[in-house]
Amino acid sequence: MSFICCLVVWQLDRLGRSLHHLLEIVNNLKERRISFKSLTENFDTTTPQGELFFHIFGALAQYERSLIRERIMGGLKSAEARDRKGGRPKKINDEKLQAILNNLKTGQSKASVCRTFQIPRTTLYDYLDRVKFQKENTSLLNGQLDSSNNK
Repeated sequence: MSFICCLVVWQLDRLGRSLHHLLEIVNNLKERRISFKSLTENFDTTTPQGELFFHIFGALAQYERSLIRERIMGGLKSAEARDRKGGRPKKINDEKLQAILNNLKTGQSKASVCRTFQIPRTTLYDYLDRVKFQKENTSLLNGQLDSSNNK
């Protein structure tokens, strides 16, 4: 069978996530008369040896991904056992958040709160959304607006 095109990838694991997926892609390419070459593993599926290497390296790539995942999950479990939590550190702790909420309830503007506590406005909005302050604040603001209209 002569091939009319060639798909070239840097590394085998760039093409698919599992051996089954890789085999499916390469078989699909073969049916469409497209060869496959991997630059890092240095093989070409137009030859029997290339197909053999493809299957071997595909299995090795899947094995390597499985090992990495296993290590990551083990590390997360180990961190959890030590009461460590990953992710970005909180910008506003509970005490600071309570002070911010109190200031907002007394009528201080959000811009003023941001200056006082030295936090970006987007961070303030994120935390207010988390504690559902916007909905409580709306009724507070409506009460202030109603009382200011009656004066």
